[in-house]
Amino acid sequence: MAGGLARRRLFAIASFVLTLPLALHPTRTLPSDLMDTLLTTWIISWDADHLRHGLHGVWNAPFYFPYPRTLAFFENLFGVAFLVAPVYWITGNPVLTYNVAFLLSFTLAGRGMYLLVRQLTGSRGAAAVAGAYYAFCPFRTAQAQLSHNQMLALGWLPDRVVGAASILPVFRRAWLALFAAACCLQVLSTPTSRIS
Repeated sequence: MAGGLARRRLFAIASFVLTLPLALHPTRTLPSDLMDTLLTTWIISWDADHLRHGLHGVWNAPFYFPYPRTLAFFENLFGVAFLVAPVYWITGNPVLTYNVAFLLSFTLAGRGMYLLVRQLTGSRGAAAVAGAYYAFCPFRTAQAQLSHNQMLALGWLPDRVVGAASILPVFRRAWLALFAAACCLQVLSTPTSRIS
């Protein structure tokens, strides 16, 4: 248990340091352009606000009037929003909420890959290298990806593989639950994961 907490802290610290100066001003700075990043920030905040009300009216976003259920025209980002909704509820700050989701995407990716490689190889060193690379590889840190939190939210992908790999040798409901939860969260985080 202590080792798992230490790993999560290590990936969280690395996420903080490697995204500087963003992490120094999380309430008023965004990591990338002000087009897609602002749209994603708004969608996450919209989702978070509606999670507080049991998702009542969440699909009727205030754009493309007079059409109903317009959130369905975009990525809904529920898999990201449910993780950071308490940040929005407490602060009411959409920029801070987005930045927490942004930093969390790196931490979850590193942790997930660490667990996957540790399970497959048994090597903590290989798992640490794989987790660090998966979390901070050039593809994830490219400018085009930094503006799309939904593309960064791939931390659930290794959990899907861990769950699937654990189900096969010995069937256990806990591993099946991990696999199902990771699949749901990945699909709700980014539409590109639907084909993965």
